[in-house]
Amino acid sequence: MPAGILLFFAITFGSDEMDPPTPPLDRGAVLALWPADQRAMAECVVRRESGWDPFAVNRDNPPHRGADYGLFQINEYWNRDFIDGQDEFDWRQNARYARLLWSWNGWKPWTTREACEAELIARARKGRTA
Repeated sequence: MPAGILLFFAITFGSDEMDPPTPPLDRGAVLALWPADQRAMAECVVRRESGWDPFAVNRDNPPHRGADYGLFQINEYWNRDFIDGQDEFDWRQNARYARLLWSWNGWKPWTTREACEAELIARARKGRTA
């Protein structure tokens, strides 16, 4: 098949030109959204929430509280505006929305925050005694 025809098929039947495909997950870009003193907490939260899986879904919430989606497990019940207006599985959009939530509420929206706080304190203590 001539290269011009292949290019036509790739453009015509590939991803929507208005919505380019999500690039591979870039952990550094995710963490760069947070102030330097919050990056360890952001890493811990995303690791505990989704295991760095941008396609993670948790449906084990209390009744009528919706599911959690993506890297930061954005909850559809509490964040309907995000779920309705974004691609919850696009790691870039998910991380940017998580950063916005953090700017409003700190780490309070994430149930993993307490475990992460304890983990970071333990790491800091271990580092001082090592």
